[in-house]
Amino acid sequence: MLSRESLSELLELKGSVHALDMTVSRLRSSLPDGRLVETVVKRGYRIRV
Repeated sequence: MLSRESLSELLELKGSVHALDMTVSRLRSSLPDGRLVETVVKRGYRIRV
């Protein structure tokens, strides 16, 4: 699991919550199954494998 803060730093989004949400949304739409990227409420995201 990656925290929202860690993911924002890795993607160089400078703490923009909206930019992170849009990036994750675009990632999900580009995958064959968007459910592969799972939201962990108030913590971050994880990849389901």
